[in-house]
Amino acid sequence: MKKNILVKLAGIAAAVSLLVGGAYAAFTSNSVSITGVVLSSATPTLQVATTGGWGDTASGYTETNMYPGWVGDGAGRLFKLWNNTSGAGTVPYGQVIPTISDGVYVGSTWGQWKDQVQIRFWDDLVTPDEGTGWGTLNYWSTNTTSNILNSNLDNNGIGRNFRYQVRMMSGADPALAGGNTMTFKINFVGQTP
Repeated sequence: MKKNILVKLAGIAAAVSLLVGGAYAAFTSNSVSITGVVLSSATPTLQVATTGGWGDTASGYTETNMYPGWVGDGAGRLFKLWNNTSGAGTVPYGQVIPTISDGVYVGSTWGQWKDQVQIRFWDDLVTPDEGTGWGTLNYWSTNTTSNILNSNLDNNGIGRNFRYQVRMMSGADPALAGGNTMTFKINFVGQTP
């Protein structure tokens, strides 16, 4: 009798575990990446603009001719994201969190670039200074809190423009002086509000 009760309790616990795990999985994040000259989407609901419309990949940018004190285009490098969820249960993204997962630093190593190069992100609804603020590559490699959204990213059918800007610190390692090129990967994780 005791054995039957224990077996039933174990079965109930397993069912509850699956139910809780399933509920959590329904609200996990979606990702988009910028890799050198390619934007790629990890999920179908967070898409990027392409020359032919929306899809999993799009043209992006590589930063070139970097040197200590260099600041990239003040208007920022444009990329466009679209929350492609649909139907009555459309879920907005309340946050889009960027992280840098890897990169190619021509003529140098991660150790030389990680604290010498900074990136900032902003939503086109605000000015650059109202965005995330500058963070080193090292900061962005472990970021879990800097949100690039000014307001929820709903499915509006047209997506929304975002930008990033790169700069090299003026006191950067002398080994980085003159005409450097950086190819990097940025993962964008969309989270529900």
